[in-house]
Amino acid sequence: MELPILHKSTDPIKGERYQPLVIAPKVTVTLSEKAYIFNSEAPKPITISLKSFTDNAKGTLTLQLPSGWKSTPEKIDFNLVKKGDEQTAVFAITPGKQASGNVIATVNIDGETESKGLKIISYDHIPNITIFPEATARLEKIDLKILGSKIAYIDGAGDLVPDALREMGYNVTHLTPAQVLTSDLSIYNAVVVGVRFYNINTEARLVQPKLLKYVENGGTLLIQYNVNNGLKLTDIGPYPFKLVNKRVTEEDAKVTFIDPKNPALNYPNKITDKDFEGWVQERGLYFATDIDPKYQTILNMNDTGEQANDGSLIIA
Repeated sequence: MELPILHKSTDPIKGERYQPLVIAPKVTVTLSEKAYIFNSEAPKPITISLKSFTDNAKGTLTLQLPSGWKSTPEKIDFNLVKKGDEQTAVFAITPGKQASGNVIATVNIDGETESKGLKIISYDHIPNITIFPEATARLEKIDLKILGSKIAYIDGAGDLVPDALREMGYNVTHLTPAQVLTSDLSIYNAVVVGVRFYNINTEARLVQPKLLKYVENGGTLLIQYNVNNGLKLTDIGPYPFKLVNKRVTEEDAKVTFIDPKNPALNYPNKITDKDFEGWVQERGLYFATDIDPKYQTILNMNDTGEQANDGSLIIA
């Protein structure tokens, strides 16, 4: 019979708590992002968090980089006196000619090296799950042009799009529905509405007139997907369309450009077939149908043996 080793404690509110025994490295080293984008030759800061699981953890932090890439400084010394102590380190990374690769963060303590990050999954209804993933991230040097600099982001059910926009170089400001009503949206180059905002937010009906007025005045509004059931309002766009539970499940389904010369596919960056490589889950879902002809449809896609669907992206 095998039994897990558990630590028992008593919380004055939650009562008895049981947590599993975790065998940890002396020091974990966690990168702030899973990927870093470089769209110029300029150096970019990378933040790394160190945490000690032992007393008197003293050593050196270094980065392994692709050939030709450089870090400043080349190493950072640390001295974590007590177990649980934390330290933040920042390197400036300068890209090399090689277009992409991985960065690996490594700590050296008394001649022993570790390259483990730290992630704790914590919910009240289950014991904590602690994992130590490899302390690595992707480095991508790409020819990426950004148009404007300021983006307003209205959160929906939750996604990582704001982080990706910041990594591209945009200045992203989160706005609540109440802040949308009192803000001057004209200062933003674009307003992005988070995933399923119109499903979960009862204030969607209040902010919609102001968002459409922003569009009428020349602003760019990008609305991400919403499901067809439970919409707080049906008039999401300036012209009519319906959302339906149609999807393209095959993540590698062919995407056809209906209008290859459309500005959305060419400016400020040209979109090609390569941009649809590496998809990890479904090409699209909850497509638009009964689309008003005032909208442009520029993409077609379908699962094997099914009819092509042009409702994944509509532009007014």
